[in-house]
Amino acid sequence: MSVYRLFLTLALGSGVLAAFGTNISQAHYLWLRSDISDKEPRLVLYLSEAADLPGDVLPEPIALTPVSWQSFDGPPVAVDMRPLKEDALEVHSPAIEQDSGGVATAVCKFGIFRGRRLTYFAKHVACTDWNQLESPLASKEFLIDLAPHVRGGRLMILATFQGKPLPHTEIRYMAASGKETTPRTDEQGRLEIELPNDGPVSFMLRHKQEEPTGRIGEQEYQGASDYVTLTLSPPSSAAKPADDSASALPKLPEPVASFGAAVAGDWLYVYGGHVGKTHQHSADNLSQHFRRLHLRKPKQWEELPMQTPLQGMCLLSDGKRLYRIGGLTAMNSANEPEQLNSVKEAAMFDPAQAKWAPLPDLPEPRSSHDAVILDGHIYVIGGWSLEAGEKPRWLSTAWSLELNDPTAVWQPLSDAPFQRRALAVGHWQGKLVALGGMNSDHDVSRRVDIYDPREKKWLRGPDLPPSKLKGFGMAACHHGGRLYVSGNSSRLSRLSDDGREWVAAVAVKRPRFFHRLVAVQAGKLLAIAGASHEQGHLDDVECIQLEP
Repeated sequence: MSVYRLFLTLALGSGVLAAFGTNISQAHYLWLRSDISDKEPRLVLYLSEAADLPGDVLPEPIALTPVSWQSFDGPPVAVDMRPLKEDALEVHSPAIEQDSGGVATAVCKFGIFRGRRLTYFAKHVACTDWNQLESPLASKEFLIDLAPHVRGGRLMILATFQGKPLPHTEIRYMAASGKETTPRTDEQGRLEIELPNDGPVSFMLRHKQEEPTGRIGEQEYQGASDYVTLTLSPPSSAAKPADDSASALPKLPEPVASFGAAVAGDWLYVYGGHVGKTHQHSADNLSQHFRRLHLRKPKQWEELPMQTPLQGMCLLSDGKRLYRIGGLTAMNSANEPEQLNSVKEAAMFDPAQAKWAPLPDLPEPRSSHDAVILDGHIYVIGGWSLEAGEKPRWLSTAWSLELNDPTAVWQPLSDAPFQRRALAVGHWQGKLVALGGMNSDHDVSRRVDIYDPREKKWLRGPDLPPSKLKGFGMAACHHGGRLYVSGNSSRLSRLSDDGREWVAAVAVKRPRFFHRLVAVQAGKLLAIAGASHEQGHLDDVECIQLEP
């Protein structure tokens, strides 16, 4: 076991408030940082305008600030401060054995300054491995906090006040190079930057309230000022975190879009889809493969018994079996006039037997639709019906099939108040949600419609957030009681808990469309293949870590 020796140094001076009083209004903050000038890591607590500038003299409330240290594999401990030498007015802690880094925190309730209650919060994080920051490193005792964590190979900083995110809030950020910027947090109170692999970085946030009012001793105050600083020392090896994203799972053997995908047990299944050049439709451009990948031991894709080659179809899972619904087939070869037909086909695949069994045909041929399983029923919504040589028939019909009844047939839902294809369908709080697509006037739509199976009624939902393709070719997924959607955007969106708006969720590495989004385990989704404007059809599988 290696030994990590932690020291605390407090630089004290004379003059205290007299020398300090003219500077505090000029943005002096409390900082914690590592110092290795004595050959062993030392933690320094100081007051300064920036983390990389010399400290100022410390007033008594700051000089007596308690400091806590918690290793990543142990409980928190209070730092036992004592003089380093008599004439230096410095104090330090005894050596603390540590082999995995940790976090130091300090909270200073300064008192009243210029009529306001003033509180400082300081945090220092020393990593030996980026994977130690898999979850936001929040501090319960911090009224205002900057919580670092790593997602998808990037550093995320979550800014909160009283446990609630601070959206659109300015943070002062200093990179290891010394360059200072003042970016703002996003709608969820998060700041995203590249991993700092070339040295320590620092962040500062201040928050002012006109309330509350009160007294400390005989002094009155009106309003409060809270300041939080974060310094972060990256791993000395500058090691990248374990990559949960595109490279973590094997790529598909070929790029594909407009396909079906589902998870059953420990396996990810992908059926059919469009291959080759975009907008070229023929039998040669239909994938001839039904494949699966083991998610816990992802070595390579396995081939499974294939049925009809299709695109624009759905593949669903109830956790044990798979269900294939509708789709589009092509009768023409490459360079021949297109002869495209939607199909009525529906079938069930049993992974235990590796066999297909027929389900009742859909009431009409259907493709470019979407479907979902909810409460033991398959629900099919949207799409159109194509027949070679005929005009497309846009569909407003919607259907359900009970899975637990072997004699069940497709039952009609109330006709949808729309006709849209290339849409996504999900579920939320026991209701079906139809998202985006293209309408029968060939206009791309951000419209959202919600169907309540109990009330048998359609309602309007909040429009999707703006994006390059609006709501065309999106994918939807239900996970942890929430509905997530993915489109040609750098972030997922989720439906708010009250169903009134779309909230920007976690960032993704690669925007895509005509892909699939599936849940694989607690807190993780997969965005599978699809297409992008820059690269055409895609073959990668990106693992997305959801927000806590």
